[in-house]
Amino acid sequence: MIFPLVNGVYYSYSNIELHIGTAGELQIAGVKTINYKDNLGRVKVRGTAMQPLGLTQGRYEANGDIELYLDAFTLLVSTLGPGWRQQPVQAVVTYGPNPLLSIPFVTDAIPGFYLGEVDASQSEGEEPLSRKFTMHIPGQILWGGVPSIIEPQILAAVA
Repeated sequence: MIFPLVNGVYYSYSNIELHIGTAGELQIAGVKTINYKDNLGRVKVRGTAMQPLGLTQGRYEANGDIELYLDAFTLLVSTLGPGWRQQPVQAVVTYGPNPLLSIPFVTDAIPGFYLGEVDASQSEGEEPLSRKFTMHIPGQILWGGVPSIIEPQILAAVA
């Protein structure tokens, strides 16, 4: 489906809202960058035939990173408190609202991740200070709120 545009307007970076925390309680405006991705890596199964016999089910992997301005990063860490690297954190990224857009909200969710490597690379100049951290994502990213894979073994273990 192609959504109608108003005067050719698309979502822009300023339309992103990031809610982060143990229960998504912090809405953070001081986001310099946010990157997340996932993949279901598969391998072709080959025999003696010229073409592949099939594909493996694959392995799902997700990862990402977020760069926050120093005050936003400090707020996040102080909210999480001591042991902040050991606490699962969730992030909800909403694209919208923009009253000029007639397309619906898009919401991606990362239900549980852990803060990994923190990079505090500063240099001389006019740029504000920031902290970039990696996300260790053990589960899956919900693109538009929808899981990309169904894992029967995990569903059985939880039930």
